[in-house]
Formats: sequence, structure tokens, C-alpha cells
Amino acid sequence: MLRRRKNQKNLVWAEVLESYIIYKYIERTQLSNFWDITPYLKEISNLIVKLHSYGLASNDIWSENFILDSKERLKIIDLSDNGFLSICQANDWLALKRFYGIEAENKSIFYYLISWRNAFRSYLRKLRGKEA
Repeated sequence: MLRRRKNQKNLVWAEVLESYIIYKYIERTQLSNFWDITPYLKEISNLIVKLHSYGLASNDIWSENFILDSKERLKIIDLSDNGFLSICQANDWLALKRFYGIEAENKSIFYYLISWRNAFRSYLRKLRGKEA
């Protein structure tokens, strides 16, 4: 239901009364079940590029969120819309670099800012004598 408040001509308030989540069932194998995922790294990178081109991000990159369907096609699951899109996309590339050694195709300012923040936090942990 949409309502317009009297004092605010340009604002429309939305009230969600019902919501639905639609899932597609996929016969699958999680990538985390494989010892060596090296053959899939390029395809993972291509999936993330495609995902980002649609204005989406995972923001939760790890092997359990990549699955192979019954026709051996790689799929990405568990997408999130929580957070600022550019930051989530930067987090996707940083996770791919950290866990799989995949370099970002497009490095945004957020990629560099988050990289710097992570390096700074690591440095502070070392100063306090904690493991990085």
C-alpha cells in the first residue's frame, strides 16, 4: 500500500504487507565439495562480471555459494541486496582475490578504500601483538 503524507509532496511511503521469495530448485554439487577448484576460477570470475553487469552483487563469496548444476554449469547462489552496491561489488572482488587469487577486472575507488582499511586493520593488530 502506498501513502502520500500531506506535508511531504515528493515522498511516498510504502508499507509492505506481504512478501514472497521465489527459488529455483537446482540439482547440484557445491564447489566446496571439490579439492581443486582451479578449473573453475575463470568461470567464477566471468560469473561475477556478469552478476555485476546486472547491477547485483553477492557480498558473500565462498565456495559453498557456487554450485554445479546437473549439466556441469556453474551457478552462483545466495545473493544479497544488503548494503551499498558499489561496496558489495568491491567486497566480491576482494574476496575472490583473497580466497582464490582472482584479480578484479574493474577496481573501483571502493575496492582501494576497503583494501586500505583491511591493510590498516591488519597493521593495528600486529602493533597490539595479535595475529593478522
